[in-house]
Amino acid sequence: MLGTVKVPESIKIKSGIAKIASVERWMKMSKFVSKIKDINSRQTLWKAEPPLDGNEYIITSASDVMFTGAETYIFPADKDGNITDWCELRGSYSGELNHKRCFANIGYCIK
Repeated sequence: MLGTVKVPESIKIKSGIAKIASVERWMKMSKFVSKIKDINSRQTLWKAEPPLDGNEYIITSASDVMFTGAETYIFPADKDGNITDWCELRGSYSGELNHKRCFANIGYCIK
């Protein structure tokens, strides 16, 4: 794990990953690796700990698509930032351009 997060009793966590407690609990983390240059979207390479669906490296891609609108998807990647499978991973969603929300959807926090 990359670190610990102290969860105060006053904070309610909806995802169910960490229950309300005054002790330190381990949480899933994603660590920024690099931005990827792409003319059609904003892409960022991350290292997921623990791996997301077996993928240590993942890319979040935020783009505004003609006719369907904003979407932010997560794709499996290699350590060099190449997408290895175009089927989006859980946490992907439509309606907004927000990399952080993808992780919040699946209980990961960004370090």
